[in-house]
Amino acid sequence: MEDYKYFQENLEVFYKEYGHCFIAIKNKKVLGTYKSFDDAFDDVSRKEELGSFIIQECVDSPSKLVQSYQFNVSLV
Repeated sequence: MEDYKYFQENLEVFYKEYGHCFIAIKNKKVLGTYKSFDDAFDDVSRKEELGSFIIQECVDSPSKLVQSYQFNVSLV
């Protein structure tokens, strides 16, 4: 939840720096920017534990934020 708040608070800065993209964030740090959600998920999930990061679409206006993805996986 803290990473999403960080994303929201910095959306304008991120958009100015990265443009339209998908941003992976963990512990208030940008892990990478990607052209698609799938690209972001494929890359980051190989390096980071599922549920420990978020991926958000970087758009030019907060009113366009419509999706949030969170994955919590328990391996038994």
